Amino acid sequence: MSGGSVAAPRRWGRIARRARRIAPLILLLLVSLFLFFFITARVVRGIKEARNNAQVRNGAAVGVRPWMTIPYIARAYGIPESDLYAALNMTATERTRRAPLGALAEHNGRNVDADIATINVLLVARHATPNAPIPQQPPLPPKPPGGNP
Repeated sequence: MSGGSVAAPRRWGRIARRARRIAPLILLLLVSLFLFFFITARVVRGIKEARNNAQVRNGAAVGVRPWMTIPYIARAYGIPESDLYAALNMTATERTRRAPLGALAEHNGRNVDADIATINVLLVARHATPNAPIPQQPPLPPKPPGGNP
């Protein structure tokens, strides 16, 4: 009996030593996995944001989201705030300037998707109409006499 009772503490001692060696490795693995997924999520988000910004710069009205405020949309798309408020039949107050589209729609009992569609129609119409006059093409130089140059 005494041999079995001495072997049990030794066995538990070995297990405890192994656990002390393995625990930091498991912790390191968990931290590494967390960092990997965190960095991957940031990279994917950055790629999506860059793609969206490129589309917005090209004039596509794809960037309007419910979290955006009317002043933000006005700055991002170069449209006067007054035109956006007029399209949505709203008045410009401090509350409407600070509230995102989703909150404005919820507070006023409106459909946020309909408001976004209205803004998209306005943005497409504004980008289709040039703001500056189109420069005239210079006249072509006259052809030299006598045929091909």
